Amino acid sequence: MKQLKVRSLDLSSEQLTDEGVAHLAEMKELRSLYLSARGRVTEKGLVHLKKLTNLKRLWVTANAQVTDEGMKSLSELNKLE
Repeated sequence: MKQLKVRSLDLSSEQLTDEGVAHLAEMKELRSLYLSARGRVTEKGLVHLKKLTNLKRLWVTANAQVTDEGMKSLSELNKLE
């Protein structure tokens, strides 16, 4: 099966969890990601996004479980604008 090269993804869901975010790490071509998980994605889930080395834009909204400290875990993503 050929893997899709998704470059932009908008995930606004109350059902999105840390486990779901872990699967995003496989999307190596992803350049833009919008996450609005309404409290179900935590800093443990964001750690998986470090593997998205081509990511240029990242929005994390409506999520009280993610703090500034958790966002610092993504500092290795040097292509973020």
